[in-house]
Amino acid sequence: MKFSEDLLSEIRDKNDIVTVVSEYVSLKKSGKNYIGLCPFHSEKTPSFTVNPDKQMFYCFGCGVGGNVYTFIMQKEHMSFPEAVRFLAERAGIILPEEKEDPEYLEKLRLKKKFYEINRIAARYFYNCLVNSDQGVRALNYLKSRGISITTIKSFGIGYSLPDWEDLICYLKAKGYKETTLEKAGLAIKRKNGEEFYDRFRGRIMFPIFDIQNNIIGFGGRVLDDSKPKYLNSPETEVYNKRKNLYGLNFVKKHLVDDRILIVEGYMDVISLHQYGIKQAVASLGTSLTSEQAKLLRRYVKNVVVAYDADTAGISATLRGMDILKNAGLNVKVVMLPKGSDPDEYIRRFGKEAFLEKVDKAYSLIDFKIKHLENQFDLKNLQGRVNFLNRVVPIISEIDNEIEKDAYIKKLSQKLNITEESIRLELKKTSKTLPVNGFKHNKGIKWNDNKERLKIITQSANIKAERDLINLMITDKSYYKRIFQEIDIDFFSDEDHKQIIKAISKGYENKNNLNSSEVIDYLEDERLIRKASLIFSGEVFFTETERVLQDCIKTLKTHKLNKRIQSLQDRLKKLEKQGDYSESKQILAEIKTLQKQTRII
Repeated sequence: MKFSEDLLSEIRDKNDIVTVVSEYVSLKKSGKNYIGLCPFHSEKTPSFTVNPDKQMFYCFGCGVGGNVYTFIMQKEHMSFPEAVRFLAERAGIILPEEKEDPEYLEKLRLKKKFYEINRIAARYFYNCLVNSDQGVRALNYLKSRGISITTIKSFGIGYSLPDWEDLICYLKAKGYKETTLEKAGLAIKRKNGEEFYDRFRGRIMFPIFDIQNNIIGFGGRVLDDSKPKYLNSPETEVYNKRKNLYGLNFVKKHLVDDRILIVEGYMDVISLHQYGIKQAVASLGTSLTSEQAKLLRRYVKNVVVAYDADTAGISATLRGMDILKNAGLNVKVVMLPKGSDPDEYIRRFGKEAFLEKVDKAYSLIDFKIKHLENQFDLKNLQGRVNFLNRVVPIISEIDNEIEKDAYIKKLSQKLNITEESIRLELKKTSKTLPVNGFKHNKGIKWNDNKERLKIITQSANIKAERDLINLMITDKSYYKRIFQEIDIDFFSDEDHKQIIKAISKGYENKNNLNSSEVIDYLEDERLIRKASLIFSGEVFFTETERVLQDCIKTLKTHKLNKRIQSLQDRLKKLEKQGDYSESKQILAEIKTLQKQTRII
């Protein structure tokens, strides 16, 4: 969509760049400008500058610069139209096509009102916590958990008084109707259908923010053993727990190492932030969803999951890992001692001990294997066999042969079972692939295993092509590096070439791609199927650099061998015809090409 210059100027003028950037970066005044640590690369000395007069930013460290649109496009990983809409909504500007939509206008009006109500309610809860006699118990509880008053202020933590209509009376005095408060999720209608009471009573209150720092809902925790322990806001016009993550608005300011830590609860996030680990988010009391995974993918490529070390926590971790993986994220899992959660662990052992656990986090495959290992007695043969039967399907998911080989060797040593036996079991698994099919985002169903089996048993160069395609969407830098060494003609599969062209189109519009976005650039149903099949496998390389170089080497070697074979065929044909005029030249070229294959 095209936007008029007047509209773009209006949106730009109402989104002061210093204010917008300050939502992501801690800025300090320095002369006429503001400086801070660059949000686009890791640095210890500030080189990121914002000029309020020119409404521009520039980093002298990495060279990134531009205006408020450019900043949002870079930081939120948005296209230009998306950045325009993002900033328009932030400034309360209605875009031309939206002015004609009464339903949209009504939703926008409700959203603004709910943001306003939630903001007032959050301030009231905070005041009840720090200034009321009834809030003393809640304040002491937070202090006993090691939460400082500075952190309480930063996260807007409050307390809801135990009275049945305390908040309702306060907000009614501000001019808000009870029916509006019910729609906002703060009031509940009594059974008589006429009166209302407060949804949150006698609870520590945690405001939930969206990525634009609007308060969209609340989580409330009891101070005793009453149930439910945690109570969250219901779904409203502004709050959808599937599409938001607690703490992400704070995390955005501290993303410098392309990694986010996912924990289970509010207190986990708050404790980690207080200890200086400012890249933690929580999933709002629900299992991880595909929407949350896509939201994370906008900001990072790597996530570390650190749930409670109990059975329910591990089960939640296992469910969530595949969702994260399917969104194109690299997943690792922190293994805490049984009975510990991140909040308890960091308070007991400190920041460095926790970070050591994070640095030693298990890969997705390792975590699945470790989880299974705890379920079997590996001291006896039957236990090892049963364990192996469960592990083989996991190993068969690994797309990279080098990585798969490493796991086979590791399992062989651990179980005292030959590598050959494990490989035989893997072959059986590949022959009994599930026939239920799958669906990708365009709804095309796949039921035929012939193509799947064909891909599994394909030649080394085709396998290398698929690995490179998966690497291309892992990171744009890999995409660029691949085509610095080879061009698209090195790919022999015509379908792969079309998929790569779709990836190229995607990177013309944005810096990060996931598999579902690549699919959107393909129109031919057969290509969509093939791409979906390629992307459906396990895509996690522990030695990415080695895989990259090996694959490029394979394609270079294949192209040279293909040329050598062509020349040899030509030579045989000429010899049959008794024509030796070109033989010397052809033999010389073959020799040169063979030499090149040895030095690649």
